[in-house]
Amino acid sequence: MKFKGKEVRLSQRTGHLISLVAGLTQVNFDRRLKPYGVTRSQWIIMAAITEEGAETAADITKIMTLDATAVTRLVDRLEAKGLVRRIQDKADRRVNRLELTEEGQDLYPVLRDEADKTHDQFFGFLAETEEKHLAELLTRIKNNLSG
Repeated sequence: MKFKGKEVRLSQRTGHLISLVAGLTQVNFDRRLKPYGVTRSQWIIMAAITEEGAETAADITKIMTLDATAVTRLVDRLEAKGLVRRIQDKADRRVNRLELTEEGQDLYPVLRDEADKTHDQFFGFLAETEEKHLAELLTRIKNNLSG
């Protein structure tokens, strides 16, 4: 394969490496969450509400880059587990606000700790400046791809 006019093997291609690291991180995090009965996607919903200030399914679709139907299904599952609740907006009855239930609020720090452990396992060996630079580069790539 050629990249910028130079011969590059698959194992050296940046996109392939990003894909491999993402896959390994996801599998590891899924294993850590399994005892709690929560999937990685469900955790991201909880994190979006807790850390990103997402109040509605529409807010979450922007954060997760999933379609509204997929987010609705994830919220349905979290609601069935008693971790998230929908509250009808007083100003606009068509809108449901999302919040963690008390059980969800109790579980979230435990799940966050598992996320931190996964993060440390995969990136803890990097110097703080290296990790910050990596995050900046990945953010630039993501922004470039999302327009």
